[in-house]
Amino acid sequence: MSNVGYSKFRVRMTQEEIQSRLTSFPSFLDWERAQRECWPIRTIRISAAELRAFYTSWYAGPNGPLADSVEMRGRTLLAFQMPGARPVPVGQVAVTLDAWIEKKALITRYRYALQSFPPPIAISLVTYGLPNGQHLILDGNHRAVAAFLTGKEALVTALVICGPCDPHALPDLVHWSHKTQSAALPA
Repeated sequence: MSNVGYSKFRVRMTQEEIQSRLTSFPSFLDWERAQRECWPIRTIRISAAELRAFYTSWYAGPNGPLADSVEMRGRTLLAFQMPGARPVPVGQVAVTLDAWIEKKALITRYRYALQSFPPPIAISLVTYGLPNGQHLILDGNHRAVAAFLTGKEALVTALVICGPCDPHALPDLVHWSHKTQSAALPA
């Protein structure tokens, strides 16, 4: 992760703010297990350009972006469960933005708002640590794509949940669990 001059901008969150942030977004994360097993939470600071490789919690299939959920054979399937689904990183969403019809309007609003601020712009995310130092964004997908698209210097603070690469912990991890079962502990 690069150093982008954080001495002029420090992000400090209290334990209560972190707890509130981690539990205020919808997710299929097994919070009870996370607490029982005391999964560590790290804070990282990166540039907007580094967001390119962070995976969104959005999925694409052979024909492009998938809806967040669909009815199929009498049951609701979430995007990560759909046949042929693959996770999509921020950089790929950015270059195919017009295809992301359900997401584009909000990304565009965030981008417009972020462009109105002088650099460095600041955003925060919640991610899940993946194998090989990768990240899955759990909260802040629209903000991440928008910040990346601005091309501006940005100070991105991410709370990284460092749990096991186990789909029972977070169902999206089915796309990574075949690579390793070890806990993802980013530097």
